[in-house]
Amino acid sequence: MKNYLEARLALAKTFVAGKLHNCRQLLLRAVRDTTGACRTRLRDIVENHAHALTQLADATCGVPEVGHMV
Repeated sequence: MKNYLEARLALAKTFVAGKLHNCRQLLLRAVRDTTGACRTRLRDIVENHAHALTQLADATCGVPEVGHMV
């Protein structure tokens, strides 16, 4: 059961990382096309996405070892 949960977590991390990366790339393109306060805010969001990607590597499964499936 534990290996199954670890595999699910690994897949979920991969999916989320891909979504974050794609969104970050779109935001970086938007940064190039904007100016002023909007550009500053977009850069902050881009940095937040980069930080989320690094935190994702440390994510753990919140399911108890007994593993109640939802």
